[in-house]
Amino acid sequence: MKFEYSRLGCDSSPILLHNYMKNAYLTSPNPEFILLGGDLVRHKETDEKEGLKRMKEVMKTIHKYWGEDIVVLPVMGNDDFIPAYHIEGVVADGCIEGAGGDHLKAVWKEVFPHLPSSFGCAGFYSTPTPIANLSILAINTIPFSTMHSPPSFELSDPSSQLSWLDSQLTSIPTGHRVIILGHISPSLRFWNVDRVETSWFTKYSRQYYSILKKHSWKATAQIFGFERWLFFSSYLFVCLFQGIFIGLSTGSPAPHLHYSSWGWWSIFYEC
Repeated sequence: MKFEYSRLGCDSSPILLHNYMKNAYLTSPNPEFILLGGDLVRHKETDEKEGLKRMKEVMKTIHKYWGEDIVVLPVMGNDDFIPAYHIEGVVADGCIEGAGGDHLKAVWKEVFPHLPSSFGCAGFYSTPTPIANLSILAINTIPFSTMHSPPSFELSDPSSQLSWLDSQLTSIPTGHRVIILGHISPSLRFWNVDRVETSWFTKYSRQYYSILKKHSWKATAQIFGFERWLFFSSYLFVCLFQGIFIGLSTGSPAPHLHYSSWGWWSIFYEC
């Protein structure tokens, strides 16, 4: 007998997705915003049409509990590209071209039309939050990944994204803070006790950490959805607020359990 849901490598049941969102809502009914850590689509066999449908269903579920006006800020995960980890058309400078660019534009227009146009261009963007003096810098980490296909290692800075990150942080005024939101972190990836590897090509992670060191007082937090990796600096926000981070794979009809359990976190900051 073949089970479609709730076993290793498959999506969880639709009931589980709604219970997942419901319990997050009961714990945090009035967040200032919601961060989506990527992988809204399950692994491997999803085609683009189905992928967009599932993304919309996840957003529909979020709006069911928190209302249409809730601010939702996402990043693209490796499984949100079809096929996974594959972005055709990554260039040294400018928008992603070809099929990869077409997919990003479709996601931007159909699922997240409220985001800046740079999201539909190359998958990264800067946006203010409902909190004064707090912004989100969302980066597209997939081209930096050692698993990205076709490999982007020959590019010094895919889509000039790291230069963009540096310029964005440079322009942040005194007293303003940012959260850097991504999917795959620039760290070691522990698949199991026998398989440990770097997540990004080394030259990209070195550039990233160099930028963070240069602007360390501005980057209050780094949040990466793939590993559910949350790092908070010692710098405190200027006000109290609450947000929700929805982590590893809230795919439709429900989160998959391919690698590990998934979860959500209520995020509180105080002066």
